[in-house]
Amino acid sequence: LRIAPDARGGGMGDLGIAMDPTPSSLHYNASNLVFAEAESGISLNFTPWLKNLGVPDIYLSYLSGYKKLDELQTIGVNIRYFSLGSIIYTDNGGTEFGQGRPREFEVGASYARKLGDNFSAAIGGKFLYSNLAGGVVVNGVYINAATSFATDISFTYRKKTKLGGYDGVWALGGNLSNIGAKVSY
Repeated sequence: LRIAPDARGGGMGDLGIAMDPTPSSLHYNASNLVFAEAESGISLNFTPWLKNLGVPDIYLSYLSGYKKLDELQTIGVNIRYFSLGSIIYTDNGGTEFGQGRPREFEVGASYARKLGDNFSAAIGGKFLYSNLAGGVVVNGVYINAATSFATDISFTYRKKTKLGGYDGVWALGGNLSNIGAKVSY
């Protein structure tokens, strides 16, 4: 849930809370979307993991989009899928006892609203599914996939300004993300 889904945010050290609004803002700070200039937007990101190590089946996919309802309100939805490839399960002695395809996904929706000319807030909810070793028995214990729900609460303050004769924007944002129950396998 904490992995940056887009190249821009990942390349900037997971900074995205107060950046210019894009559909990927749903991950960082959904309240930023009410300041988007476009009426709607959609983004699809695909990130291969460990590809240079010869592991072809580990990847992160992220689909997100938003729609402005009017000048004060914006809604957004996102889907994240993380494939951890194919693994062989072994016990402490190295004996193989099965093969699996661990994976995780998230489905979320957010509502953002301007509370003033320069201030906005958002609330979002998401369903989480994590299947790291579902269906495997370890020391007599059957491992189940984990599910949970989480909430995000965010805010943004943005103000256009002139700085050294150039147009600029001051932006401050905050996000309390993934508030909810812990997962248990």
